[in-house]
Amino acid sequence: MKKTKYVLLAAMVSACSSHITNSGDASANLNGDGGTVIIVDNDGDICASKSAQAKLAPLDILLVLDTSYSMDYDLKWISVEEAMEQFVVDPSFGTLGLGLQYFPLRAQCNVDDYSTPAVGIAPLSTISSDLLTSLRSKRMSGGTPTVPMLEGTISYAKNWATQNPDHKVVIVIATDGTPDDSCIVQTDAGLTNSLDNAVQLVADSNNNDPKISTFVIGVGANLSALGQIAMAGGTGNALLVDTTQNVEQEFTDAIHTIRKTALACEYPIPATPDGSPLDYGKVNVLYSYDNQQDLFRYVGNVGNCSFASDHGWYYDDADMPTKVILCDQTCDRVQSSDNGEIDVQFGCPSLIL
Repeated sequence: MKKTKYVLLAAMVSACSSHITNSGDASANLNGDGGTVIIVDNDGDICASKSAQAKLAPLDILLVLDTSYSMDYDLKWISVEEAMEQFVVDPSFGTLGLGLQYFPLRAQCNVDDYSTPAVGIAPLSTISSDLLTSLRSKRMSGGTPTVPMLEGTISYAKNWATQNPDHKVVIVIATDGTPDDSCIVQTDAGLTNSLDNAVQLVADSNNNDPKISTFVIGVGANLSALGQIAMAGGTGNALLVDTTQNVEQEFTDAIHTIRKTALACEYPIPATPDGSPLDYGKVNVLYSYDNQQDLFRYVGNVGNCSFASDHGWYYDDADMPTKVILCDQTCDRVQSSDNGEIDVQFGCPSLIL
């Protein structure tokens, strides 16, 4: 891809235009019609690009709830169930994709059983009654067979993500404990139920295509070890719910946090406004916030994100792109804004490193 540098276009193109900043060596103006960006490159050539708003990838969550004996203590399961019932009927989550699984199952060390969820992933608004029926029928029993559960649920999530490549698919585990002495014999995959094996499973899932990240909600106290699973799963520290506080609200807040975190960084490439074929060398990413706009830089791949800190992006596949992905620090920046929007600009050479 040819490297292009942009310099400041001094005059506004309309009274409604807004200044665009680009880390010192690139700038442009947004036309008042909300759809055209005028850019002047370092040779003095003018380029006008057309804009299409980028929508976040649909999010699908496979939620895995701990139903071991210990969840009967301190009203943990009652609180989680009540929080889930509120979550399931919340209209703000209606378009969210959700699937539900439990652990342990009756054959608590059988990996294959965990690969078939109690309720398969579907838009939440279409399966709310199934979810409520399932939740209300659960009884607590057994231990914490985290490893066979992860083997089965990761398999399901990866198959689902392969069948729905335009979706963002994540696993969310809500538990009050770490792997115990359940399933101390090896599973079919050759793994015993240990914290080290759980950590390795979620790390492999997060680092290999299709990428499945794992979030962890810890219900109770003394759950610092769960942070190792969450960190390996690519989602930072576990979100801990204090059972001495308002568990329903804390659990709901955790789901809201997970939804926001999971969705902040990946945007399916929209169609060009005029339906013309897409030239991937003439794509720019525009971030609008607080009456300002920034053009982010194309960095080629995730390994180059360190060179663009909080203003970099790359394609999911450089040869056959389907998504624009923001670098982690860029994602953090966008995520922290309450009014930010991402637009994809077509027609001008990409601003690159």
